[in-house]
Amino acid sequence: MLHEVARHLEAGEIVAVFPEGTTSDGLALLPFHGNLMQAAIHVDCPIQPVAIRFLDLQGLRSEAPLFIGETTFVESAWNILGAPGVIAELHWLEPIAAAPDKRRSELSDLARERIAQALSLPLSR
Repeated sequence: MLHEVARHLEAGEIVAVFPEGTTSDGLALLPFHGNLMQAAIHVDCPIQPVAIRFLDLQGLRSEAPLFIGETTFVESAWNILGAPGVIAELHWLEPIAAAPDKRRSELSDLARERIAQALSLPLSR
């Protein structure tokens, strides 16, 4: 998989990953999996952290997109489609240089810290 991602990055394409590797209730930021950063290191491609928050029409945290526990994809989709409105708020943060001399754990920790700060979320263990 890393070779395939690296190939796309070398071709100038954009590749999106969700480094938590799972879903959560969004009340804290789970640890990031650094192995997902390796392709960017290999091709010396910057990492663009993006913080995502889901809001309702009043600007409050929306639980409609929650996809946790025993929730199925269909149930999650139904919750989103049945909500009066869900706003995806995106925060494009400062890119992180992913040079070959960087460790992937260092890059993933930095991206995680920036995203947590942008969303005012604690870091869970």
